[in-house]
Amino acid sequence: MTALTKETTDELLEAMDTYKRIAQELINKLISETSQTEKEKIIDGAYFLKSTANLEHLISYFENPFGDMLDFFERLAAQNVLIHVRGVEYRKLL
Repeated sequence: MTALTKETTDELLEAMDTYKRIAQELINKLISETSQTEKEKIIDGAYFLKSTANLEHLISYFENPFGDMLDFFERLAAQNVLIHVRGVEYRKLL
């Protein structure tokens, strides 16, 4: 993984918040407007969204996306920025 400055780390954390907010808004809108059989799957989180274009530059910091993101999350957990939920799931502390 490319070395991350504090500013880049802060930008990544802000991107995570933005992604979550946008995803939640879209999911809520989709759920409220659908009567399809997939509604329960949507509520359970079976569908995921792609990154927004204005955040794609952050991808360049991760040469090995899965491993590097896991390392990044583990470091943030050690700094008490994220908490480890289970497996590879982490959540940002409020």
